[in-house]
Amino acid sequence: MRSLRGFLLGWVCVAAGMVAYSAQAQQLIIGNGAQMQMGSAQLDLGCRDLEVLGTLSMESGTVRGVRDVRAVGPLTGGNGHLRLSGDLDAATALIAQSGTVEIEDGCGRTQSRIVGSHSFNRLFLHSVAGRLQLLPGAQTQSIAGSLDLEGGTDRLRLRSDTAGSVALLNLATNASQRVVRIDVEDVGAPPESQYLAPDLPASYDSIDRGNSPRFFSQNDQPVHPVPLMSPPAAALLLVLMAAICWYQLRSTRLGESRCD
Repeated sequence: MRSLRGFLLGWVCVAAGMVAYSAQAQQLIIGNGAQMQMGSAQLDLGCRDLEVLGTLSMESGTVRGVRDVRAVGPLTGGNGHLRLSGDLDAATALIAQSGTVEIEDGCGRTQSRIVGSHSFNRLFLHSVAGRLQLLPGAQTQSIAGSLDLEGGTDRLRLRSDTAGSVALLNLATNASQRVVRIDVEDVGAPPESQYLAPDLPASYDSIDRGNSPRFFSQNDQPVHPVPLMSPPAAALLLVLMAAICWYQLRSTRLGESRCD
């Protein structure tokens, strides 16, 4: 009853719009001109999609059990918590404020995709079952408050949605981070970002599969070993260098004799 009361108190719909919550449609739609204010309500969508055409104000509420999120109207984070298990497509709509966006296991999804460049306060990506988390290649997710990347029994797999094109996580220099049991490829950080997981992958029980700049300490300045010469090869090189020097010296002296 308390959760229902909070939800009813927190929900304000402008008459010009419409909010549709249909089991048959498998989605919650906040229509054009409609406004939904969460207050401190707790709302479970039961693996339905969330589509924001009007305005969703999270305030201090929580929306969980969401499959896919698509927002073109304002989705203001407040101090709220949005939990989904599918795709997030709200690049032009998400206003982070102090809110949290969490992408987790659920709704039968084995992979999630972030579409476009978002600005987050807290971004929490985690999976017990080794879900594949796709980030947009050559685009940047900016995180102002904290970044949590966490696997479980199986590692959370972080990948770019375009192989070979690095997807960037720009973590503010004063933000916090937590990294444990992840598997990374084609995901890194831009030069202005805080370094991500600044130690060897083993320190985070993680795997680095490459093309992950500024992610794990070994990617800071790649080391290219110089092959060592065997003693006979080194001796031959010294003889050749001496011969070249003798030839140049002899040529110089001959030239000076001709001038005299």
